[in-house]
Amino acid sequence: MEGLNKRPASSPSGQDGSKKPKKAASSSSDAKPPRTWTVTVALPGSVAAHPSRELRTSLCGQLARACALFGVDEVVVWDDKGGAYKGPGGEPLKWDPCVFMARVLQYCETPPCLRRALIPQHADLQCAGLLPPLEAPHHARQV
Repeated sequence: MEGLNKRPASSPSGQDGSKKPKKAASSSSDAKPPRTWTVTVALPGSVAAHPSRELRTSLCGQLARACALFGVDEVVVWDDKGGAYKGPGGEPLKWDPCVFMARVLQYCETPPCLRRALIPQHADLQCAGLLPPLEAPHHARQV
């Protein structure tokens, strides 16, 4: 029973195969070349046709974060209803969901330190505080 919990003795050099070999230091020649294709996602505008501004903004933010995490290069917002978006009572909407989604996605993609200078205030961005951080490579991190 004594030998059950003991590990076999191994030499510090790792010649008996018990230790994994160390990886060689990576050099700049091991870096992957940039990809030659573009990843594009097409999103229907009806996704943002919800009557609540908070839910629309939150949904667009989640879509932006997912696209950033999966390395999407381009997002295309297409009008799947032909501009005939109806509200909950059947009346036509006073705002365009495609334009709303495009504006929120553009706001998300702008680095936080440049948003105030590059993006003017707009009613569509009233709930921009609900947007999750993208953590995209081109966004500076605050420590």
